[in-house]
Amino acid sequence: MPYITEQFFYDTVPEGRILLKTADRPVYGWGAAVSSVYPAYGTGIVTVLKQDGKDLGAAQANVAAVTTEGQWYWDSTTDKLSLYTETDPNTQKMTAGEDHATYTTRRILAATNVIDSLLTAKYQTPFQTDKSGNYDALLQLITAYQLAVMQSAGKPEINLKYQAMLMNETETGLLDQILAGKVKFEFEIDADSSRGSISEVSVSGGLVLLETRGIASGVTWDAIKVIVILGGAIGTATYSVFTKDDDTLKTNEVITEEVIDGGFQSLAYGLQIRFRGDSGDTATTNDEWEIEVRGHGEDVTNPGFRSMQAARY
Repeated sequence: MPYITEQFFYDTVPEGRILLKTADRPVYGWGAAVSSVYPAYGTGIVTVLKQDGKDLGAAQANVAAVTTEGQWYWDSTTDKLSLYTETDPNTQKMTAGEDHATYTTRRILAATNVIDSLLTAKYQTPFQTDKSGNYDALLQLITAYQLAVMQSAGKPEINLKYQAMLMNETETGLLDQILAGKVKFEFEIDADSSRGSISEVSVSGGLVLLETRGIASGVTWDAIKVIVILGGAIGTATYSVFTKDDDTLKTNEVITEEVIDGGFQSLAYGLQIRFRGDSGDTATTNDEWEIEVRGHGEDVTNPGFRSMQAARY
């Protein structure tokens, strides 16, 4: 599966619409017509045929089906293009190209495969989506930059810019930092994973689940549910906490309607959480967060920065 959509590429790369534009090429040298069917040889693959800028539609199933005005067929075996027209195509502007959607899908997939190849020594590829069906934001970003590099051949200024965003001599590109362990994907276990990673599930109130504190113990992995039971301001609103029960997530209630006081309060597995709100902010009933946590002592897949002791002799 491609890691990005066409729209994501356009949103990420300002030159994207230019880089993904398919270029039509002229078709010259039409031969003599036989029953109004004109042949052109050596055209290369044709998936879109235009006559004076008008798309003539999909190709016919075979040359025998080319029987009415504007119908056409390209034979991949003989590299022969056949067009039915009452007007000599040598006097028309005839162009061939490729369907934009087909071309775009193919190129995005190619960029995805390159990213997989660059990262396969460190990660299991292809990468998987999260529970919402989304690919990691960092993965999408580097795929978009890789596509920009691939599409900008012949445009040195653009090409070098996006190459540098991925890898460069100072090793500050995104790929440089990923491979060096200086930045991580969301799914990686790092030194902070035992503190938990907070994400919003559904929040409409003004209180923010700001941070966690502590080191998780007695658990390998869990997705903890924190939910507001009674809405209101700090000092009035209450929250409950649910952990996994055997193999079922978010069903074991471990904190029941505790009043939110703005300080560090109990979560689960030895962790604490803290809510924050500005003056006048209130929580809304059923505001919900998820805290993904891995137990202290689990293998770290991305230790991040490393240090070493140096001594002079």
